[in-house]
Amino acid sequence: MRFFQRRKPNVKSLAKAGEVDGLVNASRYSEMLATDEGVPVDAGASVREEAIVALADAAEGEDRDAIVRRLREALADPVERVRRAAVMTLYRLEEAGPLAEAVAAA
Repeated sequence: MRFFQRRKPNVKSLAKAGEVDGLVNASRYSEMLATDEGVPVDAGASVREEAIVALADAAEGEDRDAIVRRLREALADPVERVRRAAVMTLYRLEEAGPLAEAVAAA
C-alpha cells in the first residue's frame, strides 16, 4: 500500500496570488519527523509561522473574519514561535479581543 503525503505549501506563492484559503490551510500544515534520537519534531512549524505572518497582508474585507478566527486558533499551537507569530499578527491587525481572551484563559 502506498501512502500519499501532503505537499509542503509554498507560502510565498500563495501570498503573491492572494490565496487566502491556501494561506489558512498552510497555517495548519504539520510535518512530524524524528531526530536521530527518536525525538519528534514538527518540521511544519516554520510553514505555519510564515503563513500566519502572510495572513496579515491578506486580511481585508470579508476574508478578515476567517483570518482572525484562524489566528485565534493559532494562539493554541504547540510551537511557541507559531503562537508568537499569531500574537504579532493579531496585534498588527489591531485585534485585541482574541489576545485578551487568550491571556484570560491562561
